[in-house]
Amino acid sequence: MGWHVFYSIVWCGRTDELVDGPNAMHITPKALEIWETRLTDIFEGQPYDVYDAALSYTVSKYPVDIQLFKDMIEGMKLDLRKLRYENFDELYLYCYYVAGTVGLMSVPVMGIAPESKALIESVYNAALALGIANQPTNILRDVGEDAIRGRIYLPQDELAQAGLSDDDIFRGKVTDKWCSFMKGQIKRARMFYDEAEKGVSELNLTSRWAVWASLLLYRQILDAIEANDYNNFTKRAYVAKAQKLASLPVAYARALMRPSKLAKFELGSEISVSYEAIMAARVIGGGSAPEESETHCHSQLSSIDVSLAACYLLDTPTAPPPASTLPTIPSLPKATLPPLPSVPTLPKATLPPQSSTPLPTLPTQPTLPKATLPPLPSIQVPSQPILPTTTLPPLPTNPLPTLPNQPTLPKSTLPPLPSTQVPTLPTFPNVPKVTLPPLPANPLPTIPTTIPSIPTIPTTIPTIPFLSPPPSK
Repeated sequence: MGWHVFYSIVWCGRTDELVDGPNAMHITPKALEIWETRLTDIFEGQPYDVYDAALSYTVSKYPVDIQLFKDMIEGMKLDLRKLRYENFDELYLYCYYVAGTVGLMSVPVMGIAPESKALIESVYNAALALGIANQPTNILRDVGEDAIRGRIYLPQDELAQAGLSDDDIFRGKVTDKWCSFMKGQIKRARMFYDEAEKGVSELNLTSRWAVWASLLLYRQILDAIEANDYNNFTKRAYVAKAQKLASLPVAYARALMRPSKLAKFELGSEISVSYEAIMAARVIGGGSAPEESETHCHSQLSSIDVSLAACYLLDTPTAPPPASTLPTIPSLPKATLPPLPSVPTLPKATLPPQSSTPLPTLPTQPTLPKATLPPLPSIQVPSQPILPTTTLPPLPTNPLPTLPNQPTLPKSTLPPLPSTQVPTLPTFPNVPKVTLPPLPANPLPTIPTTIPSIPTIPTTIPTIPFLSPPPSK
């Protein structure tokens, strides 16, 4: 059960980190919508990582409503868009979203005690009250830190009624008006803690101690604010470690009480058990009060002593015990423990040997030294030569190929033609000159670049028929 509550708290912490963590400035409403879709996948058994898988197993085992988780995401959306709250009704709704949901989603996992006669509704109301009480406590503790981020979670109408404004908070000066205002806020937070106490004892026995411890420790933050004279601008209220340890036995004693007995054990906000009551409880338990100094005896107190004293106070009849047996126990409406000088270290419990076959004793494992890796050698990368810039010659625009020089052909010398008698041509009449039209300007033909081969000139001149002598008759 405890681990399942832890899995739910882990998811709540991761959700809160979205708007208050180191990456909060990058979170948008769209990112929260994606986170809500991822939540739906968790409830449908489709987790994204090991943390989601743990929560997915929890919600499959216990009747936890997904709407509570969605409401918490809605509270994160408020942090993105809302920096002021006009009245406590608005602030109460915000406290429900971011803290009250945590209490409500924990009840089904922690469970209600079988012997409890309380209504289930009253147990859930107490769980809601505890969450509502915790969030105003956080707000009152972090007033200065929130003001640096421009956020004021205090009701604006109540600030105005006290004569205060946002400027007074940003100045961070403690005044009489501020102290009066803080007293009212702390009183209201304690009322929610009182309401929450009514339902803690109705939970299962295994859950009560943790819830009581949480309630008592968180409630003491309010005491620390008062101890700081209501200066929550520059001083952070916290509970000292010794106070925390001293509260654990008290929480344990209250966790052991039955619901019907708890109503009789009303010790107010300063819950404690006197030294005389513990000594009397030791006598009842069959022991004897040790003959030691009071200071040393207080250092030997344990949670069992406190629980015995509590049972004694609750179960002792109204008639006083015989003087020879028990000392007279005064009425302790608000008994206060004297300050403990130190917190004792409880001895380790020695378990008796098991009757079953004991486990084999494992040999002592040597402590392995941490492996020290040698430093990586620095690799010297040889310097690369600088390549010269290759300048390409400009490409010619389709140049014609250069033809080789053709050899000069020798001129052919023709033999002289034989003299032939040209016949006398008849005289033609004068023919008038024919005027030809001008030739069109035709472009010159393209001269081929290739010289055609010169045909072979025959050396034999053929016989011209019409110049031959007529045959003899």
